[in-house]
Amino acid sequence: MSTPVPPRPPRRPDAPLPPGAPPTEALGEPVPPRDPWWQNQWALAAVGLVALLLGLGVGLALGKSETSTRTLSEATHTVTSTVKSTQTAVHNHTVTVTTTVPAPSTQTNGNGSAGTQHYGGSGPRNLGTIMVAKESTLRWTSDGESFAITTDGSEPVKSKAHSGTTSLEQGSYRNFEVHAEGPWTITIAPGQ
Repeated sequence: MSTPVPPRPPRRPDAPLPPGAPPTEALGEPVPPRDPWWQNQWALAAVGLVALLLGLGVGLALGKSETSTRTLSEATHTVTSTVKSTQTAVHNHTVTVTTTVPAPSTQTNGNGSAGTQHYGGSGPRNLGTIMVAKESTLRWTSDGESFAITTDGSEPVKSKAHSGTTSLEQGSYRNFEVHAEGPWTITIAPGQ
């Protein structure tokens, strides 16, 4: 029996032929090596077109989600809620509390409307109903540029002076309002 012959390793193309080997001849023209795909103009154009279409699709998909934010002032807290995965709405609420603060006032001589009445404050005030038991003198002072007193049916004082006097008839003065821009005082003293 004969021993098998191991295969010969492949010959490198640039290696010289072993002595006694038959000459070889190249068949046809040599094939140039292929360029990588990214160097092919048509391949690049195709990749660019696919990327453009993909970007357009993503843009349209995101463009359909609406994002809206409404902001309102809030007195105490802010509530944030997620409407969709791509939308967040912020809701702020304003709470307005209106309180009526009575004008600081004092009455002296203990007789209510029969005695001297003193009032003071700053800025406009409604003193409510003032009772005058008999004809009296109203004295006022004001630090503002103008001073006025109005009631339901009259305007006993309207002045640009910083102080003055006027007389008040006996009666009830409803909605006795002081219109002043700064600190003021009023004294209503019954006549003698």
